[in-house]
Amino acid sequence: MKVFYLFTALAVASLAWSANGQTCGTNPNVPNNDFGASSSYADPTNDCEIRVNVFIHLVGRSDGSNRPSSSHAYNIAYKLGTSFSPWKITIDYLGYDEINSDTYGLPNSLTLFNYTNLFSVNAHSNAIDIYVVPQGTTTFGAAAAAIPSKALVVPLDLAVNASGFPTEVTSHELGHCFNLFHTFHGTAEGGSTPELANGSNNTTAGDFIPDTPADPVNTIGACVNNCSYSPNWLQCNTTDANGHSYAADLTNIMSYGPINCLSHYTPHQAHRMRTALRNASVLAGVRTLASSAFDNNAITVDNVRVTSTPVFVSPGSHSVRLNTFGNLQSISWSANPSWIPIYTLGAQCDFTISSGQSLTLNVTATTSCGGPQSRSISFSVPYSYKVYPNTATNVLNVEFEKVEYEEGLPDEVALISERSQKIVRSVKVREAFRNKNLENQSKVVFDVKNLARGRYYLKVNSDHLRNSESSTTRILLVE
Repeated sequence: MKVFYLFTALAVASLAWSANGQTCGTNPNVPNNDFGASSSYADPTNDCEIRVNVFIHLVGRSDGSNRPSSSHAYNIAYKLGTSFSPWKITIDYLGYDEINSDTYGLPNSLTLFNYTNLFSVNAHSNAIDIYVVPQGTTTFGAAAAAIPSKALVVPLDLAVNASGFPTEVTSHELGHCFNLFHTFHGTAEGGSTPELANGSNNTTAGDFIPDTPADPVNTIGACVNNCSYSPNWLQCNTTDANGHSYAADLTNIMSYGPINCLSHYTPHQAHRMRTALRNASVLAGVRTLASSAFDNNAITVDNVRVTSTPVFVSPGSHSVRLNTFGNLQSISWSANPSWIPIYTLGAQCDFTISSGQSLTLNVTATTSCGGPQSRSISFSVPYSYKVYPNTATNVLNVEFEKVEYEEGLPDEVALISERSQKIVRSVKVREAFRNKNLENQSKVVFDVKNLARGRYYLKVNSDHLRNSESSTTRILLVE
């Protein structure tokens, strides 16, 4: 009898959305357990990475008809990645399978009384199971198994829009899996007490999140104008118990804002999700907690993310920064050769390098996420070259020394007429190296015998190198 009452209450709450074509059937009537989130707050953008596995099940009829496609699965997973990555939650897509069953794939086959049976089909112990079903299969829309939990179901027409682009509806349900309530929880649905508009009870009422404003909107299309809360529209509760006006955020992913308006979580929502991922036993098997002090696969050089080494730079001054996780506790830098001076401030190291030089930076760091962790980062000024003869008649040679990598070559060498200021000869050097079209894989040879005699400029461009500048050599063509 208790279960019947629970889902009957949920069904009443869900009808408001289903009339507008969007529904969340997740049961809100569960005790609040924040797993310690309220006891301390850590900035999610500077916290340790948490990786979460997801597996997508594509559900169709017994004959395979109406089943979502593999491209739908990939696009949904990609959208999840972009939604959670700002909060150091990385979504690892493990793949998909196909479930052909009239039990789960026919219109109206899934109700609030039986939809959780689907979650036992091909379930994973190490991943959040996401079941994408055909349009009209559920009588309630999308739903998570519980708050928190490790399974959810979403109809295809809610997971992607009419143009085929993924929406935030799957992110909304995954938010429930990660222990989030609706932003209108307690205020416009059961499970809590109403949150006051001034926020004075925001940690003990409503959705228990201090940086989501009190929200009275539990009906899609109500109280919204151009994605903004508009209490002048129909079906609006405009004031709280104290007569204060609401200022709901209908762009929050956990609100009942229109699908196209949903766009973000707040920092405290992210903190609550991350805390549940760390501490909720139901989520223990699906996540991996980072034990690294910094990202070993990428660094930032001159404000550009770099993933491969050696790093080729132009002569001059450069700045490198480690992408650290958590709070930096200790760090040490050293240079090889040691006579090249470096200047360090925490995770940042500045240096100056000259033509013909190479430099290796060695760094060891410990943060609140892990360590000590070490790595070496090699830098090189990529090329030196000679132009000959400067006074040319038939042929002009541009020869590069110590050519080992395509990345170490300039993008282009161009011969420019001083009189017309137009390019008269040019070679895409890196492309030529890649296609083995350079003489001895190190030399550009220009045929200049048919060019007018006079002054020219040879310009070497290296736009792909950080802080690079073009170099120019004056050339004289004579009889």
